Amino acid sequence: MADRNGKRTGSVGLALAWVPKLAFCLQPDDLLGAHRVPEERARHLAASADAADADVAAALDGAVRIALKRGAPQAAAELAEHAVRLTPSEDVDAAHKRRLAAGDAHFEAGDTSRAHAVFAAAADDAVGPARARPPSVGWRASTYSKATAPRP
Repeated sequence: MADRNGKRTGSVGLALAWVPKLAFCLQPDDLLGAHRVPEERARHLAASADAADADVAAALDGAVRIALKRGAPQAAAELAEHAVRLTPSEDVDAAHKRRLAAGDAHFEAGDTSRAHAVFAAAADDAVGPARARPPSVGWRASTYSKATAPRP
């Protein structure tokens, strides 16, 4: 409501006074989930790549970190597997690190059988200093769970 001078009064005036402040607090990026934009971008880059590409694999590494921070290990595992697939074959160390990241993400997501398979592939493909590195926590846990699982 407004008085005869055009000044807002009453409860409607109070509500209108808060509208600009509310609009300031809610930016479009917040409403659209901007925190997921790099993750979605990397996913689209991976889907469009048909050959190894170090830049796309690096973008996927960043997306894996974002997915893990938002509590989505299954999404992180899928992105990490794309990163492994798109890592150039001559970059053996990066491929090994990405396999370990994929295995850890699968383990965090609860898919221990897939985690174990990814970790086994990482162990088989490791060369040089990567072979001497201690395994990740997920590797140790998935190996232990496989070793102590009841036999059918």
